[in-house]
Amino acid sequence: MQLCKSIVLENTQLPADVPDFGNDPHASRYVCVIVQYATRLNTDKLRRYLHRAHKAAGGRLPVKNYNLRLCPEEVRSTVPCPPVTAYRLKTGDW
Repeated sequence: MQLCKSIVLENTQLPADVPDFGNDPHASRYVCVIVQYATRLNTDKLRRYLHRAHKAAGGRLPVKNYNLRLCPEEVRSTVPCPPVTAYRLKTGDW
Protein backbone atom coordinates (compact mmCIF):
# COMPACT_ATOMS: atom_id res chain seq x y z
CA MET A 1 0.00 0.00 0.00
CA GLN A 2 1.26 3.49 -0.88
CA LEU A 3 0.36 6.73 0.83
CA CYS A 4 -0.50 9.37 -1.79
CA LYS A 5 -1.21 13.10 -1.78
CA SER A 6 -3.21 15.22 -4.16
CA ILE A 7 -1.82 18.58 -5.24
CA VAL A 8 -4.06 21.15 -6.91
CA LEU A 9 -2.17 23.47 -9.26
CA GLU A 10 -3.32 26.60 -11.06
CA ASN A 11 -2.11 27.50 -14.53
CA THR A 12 -1.53 31.20 -13.88
CA GLN A 13 -0.58 32.00 -17.50
CA LEU A 14 -3.71 30.60 -19.15
CA PRO A 15 -5.33 33.33 -21.29
CA ALA A 16 -8.58 34.80 -19.98
CA ASP A 17 -10.53 33.66 -23.07
CA VAL A 18 -9.84 29.98 -22.29
CA PRO A 19 -12.57 28.62 -19.97
CA ASP A 20 -11.50 27.32 -16.55
CA PHE A 21 -12.90 23.87 -17.23
CA GLY A 22 -13.16 23.76 -21.01
CA ASN A 23 -13.26 20.83 -23.42
CA ASP A 24 -9.46 20.44 -23.53
CA PRO A 25 -8.24 18.74 -20.32
CA HIS A 26 -4.67 19.76 -21.18
CA ALA A 27 -5.51 23.48 -21.19
CA SER A 28 -7.39 23.86 -17.91
CA ARG A 29 -6.89 26.55 -15.31
CA TYR A 30 -6.73 23.94 -12.50
CA VAL A 31 -4.97 20.57 -12.47
CA CYS A 32 -5.16 17.96 -9.70
CA VAL A 33 -2.12 15.69 -9.53
CA ILE A 34 -1.86 12.59 -7.34
CA VAL A 35 1.67 11.51 -6.38
CA GLN A 36 3.24 9.26 -3.78
CA TYR A 37 3.46 11.08 -0.46
CA ALA A 38 7.28 11.05 -0.28
CA THR A 39 7.72 12.11 -3.94
CA ARG A 40 8.50 15.66 -5.02
CA LEU A 41 6.41 16.91 -7.91
CA ASN A 42 8.42 18.09 -10.92
CA THR A 43 6.17 20.86 -12.27
CA ASP A 44 8.48 21.44 -15.25
CA LYS A 45 7.95 17.86 -16.47
CA LEU A 46 4.22 18.20 -15.87
CA ARG A 47 4.13 21.51 -17.78
CA ARG A 48 5.96 19.96 -20.74
CA TYR A 49 3.64 16.93 -20.71
CA LEU A 50 0.50 19.08 -20.65
CA HIS A 51 1.81 21.26 -23.48
CA ARG A 52 2.76 18.27 -25.66
CA ALA A 53 -0.63 16.63 -25.05
CA HIS A 54 -2.40 19.92 -25.85
CA LYS A 55 -0.47 20.23 -29.14
CA ALA A 56 -1.17 16.58 -30.03
CA ALA A 57 -4.89 17.25 -29.55
CA GLY A 58 -4.70 20.16 -32.00
CA GLY A 59 -4.31 22.93 -29.45
CA ARG A 60 -2.57 26.21 -30.24
CA LEU A 61 -1.38 27.51 -26.87
CA PRO A 62 2.39 28.13 -26.74
CA VAL A 63 4.47 26.71 -23.91
CA LYS A 64 4.70 30.18 -22.31
CA ASN A 65 0.99 29.82 -21.41
CA TYR A 66 1.79 27.02 -18.97
CA ASN A 67 2.91 28.20 -15.53
CA LEU A 68 1.80 25.80 -12.80
CA ARG A 69 1.68 27.09 -9.21
CA LEU A 70 -0.07 25.90 -6.07
CA CYS A 71 -3.59 27.26 -6.24
CA PRO A 72 -5.09 29.44 -3.50
CA GLU A 73 -6.51 27.75 -0.40
CA GLU A 74 -10.09 28.75 -1.22
CA VAL A 75 -9.87 26.79 -4.48
CA ARG A 76 -8.15 23.77 -2.93
CA SER A 77 -10.91 23.46 -0.34
CA THR A 78 -13.53 23.03 -3.10
CA VAL A 79 -11.77 20.09 -4.79
CA PRO A 80 -13.68 16.89 -3.99
CA CYS A 81 -10.62 14.66 -3.53
CA PRO A 82 -8.91 13.91 -0.21
CA PRO A 83 -5.54 15.59 0.43
CA VAL A 84 -3.91 12.33 1.60
CA THR A 85 -5.10 8.83 0.76
CA ALA A 86 -3.85 5.25 0.79
CA TYR A 87 -3.46 3.54 -2.57
CA ARG A 88 -3.06 -0.20 -2.84
CA LEU A 89 -0.77 -1.29 -5.67
CA LYS A 90 -1.79 -4.94 -5.82
CA THR A 91 -5.30 -6.14 -6.46
CA GLY A 92 -6.79 -8.66 -4.14
CA ASP A 93 -8.54 -8.82 -0.81
CA TRP A 94 -8.79 -5.55 1.07
